[in-house]
Amino acid sequence: MVGMRGSCVTNPMPRPVGKSTVVAVLVLVTLLFTSGCSGGSQRTQSEILNSSRSGTGVTTTQPGPSSSEKAAVILAWTDAEETLYGYSQQPWQQVNADLGDQEVSGQIWPELPVYYSDPALTSEIQFLIRIKNAEIDGPTAYNLGNPRVDSLTSTNATISDCIYDTGTIDSSGNPAPPTLGGGAGYAKGSWQMRDIDSEWKIFEFQTSTVQSCS
Repeated sequence: MVGMRGSCVTNPMPRPVGKSTVVAVLVLVTLLFTSGCSGGSQRTQSEILNSSRSGTGVTTTQPGPSSSEKAAVILAWTDAEETLYGYSQQPWQQVNADLGDQEVSGQIWPELPVYYSDPALTSEIQFLIRIKNAEIDGPTAYNLGNPRVDSLTSTNATISDCIYDTGTIDSSGNPAPPTLGGGAGYAKGSWQMRDIDSEWKIFEFQTSTVQSCS
């Protein structure tokens, strides 16, 4: 019952009693003391566990992204960059002929929308048009380095990396101007990706030329 805490008190007005009565009383008091006090203080293991779980000091830690989730983002980023490099290596003559025939970029570079979304998609299309109009091919070799996932949620991710490439040439076979990716060089960057229809796509990026990736 509510309020019964198993209090233990003795009789404030003792009186003489016989030996047998004393023994009986002692036994009775002992039983009452044991059952009363223990009954008001003992708790079951489940009660203790429930009490500790409901305390304000208990915190819940959410698990971070798994290695497989990070690997999926890096794979999508790698596919995007390899696709872009592949298109940049197309002969400028053929690309310009296709552009002259008013073929749309989606027909010339159909894989770009698979890995990029705007504004990054439009930016990369403009880049490819610019270098092909300048009669530039390349690079002949590139290294995507070691991309790293800096942040990852269920819908957004950020990747950082340093890329090296070489062999971008103009129509005369000379290194292309640095502004168009000519020669050999390193570039560090950050790429923002978004999960769109269960596919990771680059939608923003920032890169800058550096002396080395070390």
